[in-house]
Amino acid sequence: MSANPLTTKFMEAAAPGDVEAIKECLEQGADVKLGLVKMMIRANPKVDLLTRFGGVGLTPANIQMTDKCGVTPLELAGGKGCAGIGQILLQAGAR
Repeated sequence: MSANPLTTKFMEAAAPGDVEAIKECLEQGADVKLGLVKMMIRANPKVDLLTRFGGVGLTPANIQMTDKCGVTPLELAGGKGCAGIGQILLQAGAR
């Protein structure tokens, strides 16, 4: 996988949680899936463990999925006080 400059910029913004830079990358059409997959691979995830939303370590996010208690990613972000993440989920169509 070769990174284009916009995907690299997205990854560099995502690592420290720079929400404004992430939004800018999204507006410019960053390949988010490629960027996230690269970040996950670098983090050496435990791919044999299930996530709370039913996937494994490298499963792309499903923003409409609920965990076993019926909690959505949007509700989880709100409950953890992650307003910036919540805004990104809303812009991506989360309900």
